[in-house]
Amino acid sequence: GPTLAATSSRRAAPRSSGPDVAFGPAGETGAENLSVFVGQLASGFSLRGTLGEPTEAAERLISTTIAKPGVRETTLLGASEATSARSGRPLYQFEYRVDYPNSAQQPTYTVCVVGAAKDTLFTFASRVPESVWTERADEFREVAKTFTLY
Repeated sequence: GPTLAATSSRRAAPRSSGPDVAFGPAGETGAENLSVFVGQLASGFSLRGTLGEPTEAAERLISTTIAKPGVRETTLLGASEATSARSGRPLYQFEYRVDYPNSAQQPTYTVCVVGAAKDTLFTFASRVPESVWTERADEFREVAKTFTLY
């Protein structure tokens, strides 16, 4: 199948927020999308050394970037570590659910992969509404496993 890849030779331009690349169904609300974020890191950053074990890292990233009490309630569903097939660099993969307590919006599920190469952090995220997740969760997990750092 197709492989999604990120290369460490790309430099991210300064920006306030939002993905570097995002794809989703045309004309939709954005509840279903695939995105890649690229961010600069401080010298000496490492997944385990800076963020901790996969579960600790996922909880830290979700609480600081996604969760917003009363608006977006997050639940970590699982986290693991893998090795990028091309570079041997560690990758953290995790899944989480977001509930929207003050909205009619159905919960969303995200599978996310985070990896670092040199001074750059790459984050791949695939987010879908609960109705799509219940039917195709395994497909989204397989897509996430194709994320590769060179």
